[in-house]
Formats: sequence, structure tokens, C-alpha cells
Amino acid sequence: MLAYELARSLTEKGKPPIALIVSGAVPPHLLGARLKRVSTFPDEHLINHVSEYGGTPEELLAHPEFIEYFLPLFRQDIGVLESYLFHERQPLAIPIFALAGKDDIVAPQTDIEEWQMYTTTSFTMDTIDGNHFFVEDHVAVCTTIRNWLKGE
Repeated sequence: MLAYELARSLTEKGKPPIALIVSGAVPPHLLGARLKRVSTFPDEHLINHVSEYGGTPEELLAHPEFIEYFLPLFRQDIGVLESYLFHERQPLAIPIFALAGKDDIVAPQTDIEEWQMYTTTSFTMDTIDGNHFFVEDHVAVCTTIRNWLKGE
């Protein structure tokens, strides 16, 4: 949402970016319906929730020092998303490139495809093997973005 809102703000100031790239993120109008309200969960429940997503090794989740550092950051991060209020606005006049994980249940491909409603120009979506944490395959992500930028 940060990239989308930044693109909106820059556009409103007459300085639109050349494109918007989104990755593993449902579009703004779907966020409220898809987002689980977890920022106020007790620690144990929140840790279980994080574990279910599979992006954090269980060995880290078992370390109290990691949890002491990580949980407040995660609560703040997810809390920002939970407080996001969608306001329907005119689509952006810039291309949107969206990346989706083939097995992502948090932001499935059908949801990612709806980003096309947010542009009056081109929309392209590409999928990468993996779940919600497909971005951990840095080579695949960077190669896919590079190819899109080069028009391939």
C-alpha cells in the first residue's frame, strides 16, 4: 500500500512515477476483506499466525530474543495495514507491474489481477514459483522485474 499511496501522492503533485511495481499485495479495495486482524493477538497466537505463513523459520520463532525484537515490529507493520482506509479514486495513468507467488494464499493471483483496475495504461502480471514469500527468490524476482523493464 505504501508504494501505491506514494504513486498517488506523486501523481497528485504533478510528478508521477514512471510505473508502479507491486509484489504479493492485494489491491487497496480488497485489503480490508483479505486482511486478518492480528495486531492485537496475544503473543502466543500471533507467533502461531506468523508460523502458519511459513516465511519465518521455526528455529527463530523458538528464540525468546528474536520474538522480543520481532513481535513489536510485526505488530506495528500489520497495524499500519489494518488501519488503512480505502478511498476510491481515479486510476493512475502509469503502467502497473504486479508479481504474484504461484502458491500464495495471502495474495492469490486472482486478487493480484485486480490491480489492473488501478491504471488507465498497461497492466502486466507475472507469477513466480512459491508462496507469499516468493520474494526470497531474489534472482527470480530481479530477473522478472528486469525483463519487464526491458520490455521482454
